[in-house]
Amino acid sequence: MKITLLTFSALFILFACAENKDEFTDEQEVHTPGVATEFETLFSDTAFTNIKHSQLLKELRVCMQKADPECPRCAVCSPNFFRIFELDKEKDVKDFFGLQIKSLTILKGQEFALPVRHLIIFEREKGELIKVNGYRGNLIETISSKSGVDDLMIRFLMKQEDEVSEAIENVHFNCLFKWDGKRYNFESVERIEGQNWGGVIKPEHKKETSAEVYRDLIAGELIIKDLVIQ
Repeated sequence: MKITLLTFSALFILFACAENKDEFTDEQEVHTPGVATEFETLFSDTAFTNIKHSQLLKELRVCMQKADPECPRCAVCSPNFFRIFELDKEKDVKDFFGLQIKSLTILKGQEFALPVRHLIIFEREKGELIKVNGYRGNLIETISSKSGVDDLMIRFLMKQEDEVSEAIENVHFNCLFKWDGKRYNFESVERIEGQNWGGVIKPEHKKETSAEVYRDLIAGELIIKDLVIQ
């Protein structure tokens, strides 16, 4: 599927004028309601820091307990394929969490590999884990909120086409999602980055740009409405 987003010329006016990326407004200047914690997930840890994380993976039945030498991409219940984020300060992790899945992973019971990283939000209802949100993206930051449930900054990858040269490049969109008591909802796009360009969205362009980016996320199925992981 080919997704055409904002043209290079249209994107240029969204940012503060500068000759290089380093001169754009620093990302930390974006207003956020609380304390931000940044993440870099490399899937290189040898063990989970909390035994409940491995127990949750076993409950979800998305991975095998032992590696299959003939299928190196088949998911094993280890930090080499999964990372669990504790997102609700009022609840135990077993009742509310985010599951980051490594790209090119074949989940247990599935035939094909996930092409990109996936982030799935689970909440326990009546004893069962229920998927409340799904994204084809990478969680890069959480922001504390008054509700106790962290807001999420998710980084998405989409294709950008230049109207003149018709060149295609990868463009990253850092998008903010907020919890409404039942699920996470898209709030805004905070930053857009291409090759050697990009920056924080200027306030006067944020509403219009966010609406357009949200439409593209839905059209590209990066915000997942019906995700089956078992």
